[in-house]
Parts: sequence; structure tokens; C-alpha cells
Amino acid sequence: MTVTVVSTLAACQMLARPGSAGAGRWPLLWPVFGACLALGCLAAVAPAAQAAPAATSGRPPPARDNRDTAGSYADLGLRQARRGRLDEAAAAFKAALEVAPGNRSVRYNYARVLLALGRPGEALGELQQLAAASPGDSEVALSLIEARFASGASGRAIEDARALAEAASDAGALAALGRVLRRSGQPRLAEAALERALSLSADSPEAWLESSRLRQHLGDLDGAVAAGQRAAQLAPDSLEAALGYAEALISAQFYERARSHLAGPCRAFDNHPEHSYTLGAALFGLHRYLEAAVAFEKAAATDPAWGTARFLLGTSWLAAGEPRRAVEAYRAAVAADPRNPLPFVYLVRAYDDLGPEFAARAVSAARQALQIDPHNVECLTRVARQDLAEGRLAEARTSLEGIARSHPDIVKPRILLARVYYRLGLSRAAEAERSAIRALNANQQRVDAARGAAARRTPLPGLGFGVAEVQ
Repeated sequence: MTVTVVSTLAACQMLARPGSAGAGRWPLLWPVFGACLALGCLAAVAPAAQAAPAATSGRPPPARDNRDTAGSYADLGLRQARRGRLDEAAAAFKAALEVAPGNRSVRYNYARVLLALGRPGEALGELQQLAAASPGDSEVALSLIEARFASGASGRAIEDARALAEAASDAGALAALGRVLRRSGQPRLAEAALERALSLSADSPEAWLESSRLRQHLGDLDGAVAAGQRAAQLAPDSLEAALGYAEALISAQFYERARSHLAGPCRAFDNHPEHSYTLGAALFGLHRYLEAAVAFEKAAATDPAWGTARFLLGTSWLAAGEPRRAVEAYRAAVAADPRNPLPFVYLVRAYDDLGPEFAARAVSAARQALQIDPHNVECLTRVARQDLAEGRLAEARTSLEGIARSHPDIVKPRILLARVYYRLGLSRAAEAERSAIRALNANQQRVDAARGAAARRTPLPGLGFGVAEVQ
């Protein structure tokens, strides 16, 4: 029996683009497709618990029998996965399997979470069990291909993908294969699968939507917009197609077109949090930060644990010159996802915007971020700046010299390092830093001039478009 799938809504974890720490006040943050994209799809679990345990609970309450216990664990696993709490989801699904080892839906979900956690070998074992029991299950076959790519068995994965493509006679199945191949870093194979899908059905919205995402992956933003528009035209009642088109427009920085699309043809989806979230992204791109904050707040209100929406709400408030409200939102984002360093990084900025009396809180937030990401340049620089201000020159020098070695093209830490050298009486070293800073600034001016006005746009913060890929 083929596994039945339900849509998942999960917050993506956002990471700063490497080297962006010195790129300006609002560095571009690139989306890393988190739980929603990594999990792909989660199977509907039967039986569902009638009274589900709290999402923060590690174990459900005592149940009447094993059936109820397995259902409670499975329900808990689904909700933890939707919130991006993958370790907790894996533990819940594993507990459900201990009670009901024959539940195929739970085993499938457990495998998907293991894949998202970067444990493809374990996922492969679970999926092979499922494939042996149901050789014709297409969802399991696709996940097996993904697990084999992730575990390094690329040759076998490519063989399986080609066999699946040759046997497929449905455009939707080929679009699903293209999605797996794209995620597995095989864009050319994905392109071939999608071309075949469209040759079978030129009016397949699934194929056009996946083609749009592949075009984005390959940097063909105009192609992504055209394919996304076609998907939205073919499936006017599809939330996924509507948001996929908006995602393509925003990726191409067509923010006004995206806003018009979301406020016009997509208005029927206004009550969906994903719609509010994507509208917030378009409004942020238009520098309409207060309106963006309203949209992100509406999205975040649907689930207190949606950390990405809370983070982008804070970023909108910060861009609008409301650092106190930004602090509130970033704290909520931290509470939702305490293992993500990015809200801590932006808390540092918000506290610094509030003035020098909040310096201690800024440094505390920076140190919390460094506990998660010890190499975060922005937070290392902020701590070193405080060391310099309080006269701890040796500590500041050690930290800043390390940053200059690992990131020689970032200006701000080198400015601080020059100050440290001057205060230590190392004038020759200070002058060398000043020369390096002048060279870096001159090079940046040349780059900006070559890029033109587009380089001076306010870039979007991390968007986490995984919410548009509803499956």
C-alpha cells in the first residue's frame, strides 16, 4: 500500500552567507531549506492520538493500550518535525516503532527525519525494510534514491533514478523525481526528468513548479519566473503553485510583482500563514518594513514555535527603526529555536541600536551565539570590541588577529585590530592594517561601481521559502 502523505509546515533554519559579515548593515542571508524541504513529506500516521501530548513533552501520557501509545508518539513526532525540532521528532518516531514496529507510516517518517538530520545510513536501513515489504511504493523508492545519494552511493542512486524515470508514465511522478534529484545535487538529471514530464503533459502544474525551482537553483531567474507563472496559471486553486510563483519573483527581486500577485490573484489564500509569510518577504524587499512586520506577525501568530517567522518579524522591526520591538521578536525566535545562532546575532544588533547602556546584553547575546557557532565573525568581532573598550587588549588582539587570518577581506575587525595595535604601541603593525583596510575599501568601491545600482539595494534577510513547497 502506498504511503499517504500530508503537507508539512516547518520553519527553515537561516544561515548567513559566507563572508557576508562585512557586507553592510543588512547582509544577504541565504535560505537553507530546513525541516520542510529536508523532510520532503511526512506520512499520515494512523491511528492519530485523540488527546495529543504537549509538543514540549518527551513522552506522551500513559495510554490505554499499545495502539494509543504508538499513536501518541507518532503524533508528537509529526508536530515536532513540523516545528523543525528534528532530534525530538526522531526520538518520538523511534519510540512509536518500539511499540508498533509494523507501522509503515511511522517508519517512513522516521527515515525522513533521519535524512534531515544528516544520518543517511540509518535512513537507508529503514527505507530498505519498507521497500522489501512494498516494492512498488513510489514514495519509498524516491526516498531510497535520496538516501543513497546522501550516503555516497551515487552510482546505485543514479541507476535507480534512471530506471524510475524510464518506467514512469505520469508527469507528476517525474516531477517528484526531479525534486529529489535537485535536492540531491543532480540538476542535470533533474532537468532530464522534468523535460520528460513536460513532454508527457505540457500542462502539468507539478512539473512547471518543480522546473521553476530548478531554474532558481541553476541561477536562471527569468526562466524560474516564467515556469512559476505557468504553474500558477495551470493551478489557480493551488496554494503551493501560487507561493512558488511568488518565490520565483522575490528571488529575481521583482518585489512589486510579487506583492501584486499575493494581494490580487492570491488573495483567496490570505488566511494561510504561508501567504502572510511570503507577502512579508515581498514587502521587505520594497522597504515597506512596517507592513512587512504586520505580515510576519500574522504568520507567526499561527504557531508560537515558528522561529523563522519570529526572526523575520524582528528583522522588519529592526529595519523600521524599532529595536525594542525587534528584541521582543528575536527573544521569541530564540525560545522557538534555541539552537539557531542567527536570532542571537540579530539580538546583538538590536541591543547595540538601543544604545551603549545595552552593551552588556549585546555581548551576552554574542557569547550565546558563539556557543552554537564558535566561528561567527560578527559575534567574535563584537566580543573583541567590548574587550577593547574595557582595556583587555591582549584578548582583543588574539581574537582579532584570528579573524584577520581566516577572513582577511572583512574590514571591520581589521579596523579594530589597528586600534589595538596603536594602543599597544605597535605603530608599524597598525599602519600595515590601515594600508590593508584602504586596499579593501578601494576594491569594494570598484566592485560596487561595476555592479551598479542593483548592488546598493537593501537585500532581503533569510526567507526560508520551504513553506511554499507544500507536499
